[in-house]
Amino acid sequence: MKRILFSLAAVSAFVHMPALARDRSAALEAASEAFAELQFETSLDALEEALALRGNTQPDLLRIYTLRAFSFLSLGRSAEAEQSFEALLSIDPSYRLPRDTSPRFLEPFLRKVRQGVTGLSVELQVLPRAAASRAPLLSVRVKDDPARLIQKVRVRFRPRGAPSFSSAEFRVSPSAEAQVFALSLISLAPGQTLELQWFGEVLNVADGVLSSRGAAERPLLSTVRAPRAALAATELPQRANTIAAALSTPWYKRWWVWALVGSAVAVAGGSVAYLTLVGSPPDHRDFTIEVQ
Repeated sequence: MKRILFSLAAVSAFVHMPALARDRSAALEAASEAFAELQFETSLDALEEALALRGNTQPDLLRIYTLRAFSFLSLGRSAEAEQSFEALLSIDPSYRLPRDTSPRFLEPFLRKVRQGVTGLSVELQVLPRAAASRAPLLSVRVKDDPARLIQKVRVRFRPRGAPSFSSAEFRVSPSAEAQVFALSLISLAPGQTLELQWFGEVLNVADGVLSSRGAAERPLLSTVRAPRAALAATELPQRANTIAAALSTPWYKRWWVWALVGSAVAVAGGSVAYLTLVGSPPDHRDFTIEVQ
């Protein structure tokens, strides 16, 4: 019993840390109290409520998954506890329980650590070339997500020096292939180069922040160039007719063929004159080249 109560003190330390929202704090408080009273199913219900709240931060998620694993272990549901530990470690592979945590919880956790859990990894980048619509493009590639937590990405962006960030969210698939999304709130002029400040967040199903790249205080900087203007729609038929007319003309009627022939004759004539006027090289007979 002493060991269990000792672990409850550690859990209480996780749960009673300041939370961003009153509802979230209340849900975590209820989960902690139910766990302390050995009402593990009630604790799990409160934790599911907390997990479903919008906008959990990474520390919030770490606290939720920790107490969730402890509750599952207390009910003898070791497989579900292992899944919670996997989610916990995929969010933060460096996370560790306090050394004074009860062995009842610490040993399964350390066993999962020794097995190795790959941290979730998402590649976010703003591409150097804008879309045909001249909107900047965001490339997203989910590289690792062992617990299948990733659902969306949120990116905030602005032209360098602008007073505020615009925001866009995109749903992503678990495919390892890159997915490209247009940041359509910005449109560049044809051929324009823009310095874009931005940062991104990887979100779970309830918009909880699993990981991030950059921050509002330290945004990333990418240079984006828009394509130049394409031919207007009225110009395309005219260009096509010109090319078609050129291709339908017989080769011997094309002006550039006879221009080349004339140039060749002129060059040849110059060679004749040179050879005739300069004379023959030493020790050779005189000769003349004629062009007919």
